[in-house]
Amino acid sequence: MEINKEVAIKASLEDVWSYLINEGKSGYIWSSKVKVGFKKGDLVRFSESKETLRVKSAKPPRHLSLGGKSKAVSITTNCDLVPRGKRTILKVTISGWEMMDQEEARQEVPRVSLEWEKRLNLIKRTIESAQKSSVK
Repeated sequence: MEINKEVAIKASLEDVWSYLINEGKSGYIWSSKVKVGFKKGDLVRFSESKETLRVKSAKPPRHLSLGGKSKAVSITTNCDLVPRGKRTILKVTISGWEMMDQEEARQEVPRVSLEWEKRLNLIKRTIESAQKSSVK
């Protein structure tokens, strides 16, 4: 069982990557203050949700893999960037739910899916707004 989400952002691959990994910018788009380094083993802390993820791998500017726990089960969150014309597709895949108790997964997956839906919309709005501001 996986959660798959994606959003098309009117920005270059490099600009989207910059927003994902730059601490000054990413604090806005992850919907909370985030402490980042984005080297293998670094921690990403979401202050509002108290969630902490560990960077599993980063392959700039196309791939970021984060690992964490949900109900004592290891969950992997992969963020992949794919250029498509003047847009960049941000694909998020969250896996590991199959190791969770089925009833717990039924409750947890929709909650996490909705959180990521909101995060992706915020990421899109933030980056596209910044792109418009920089053009002026």
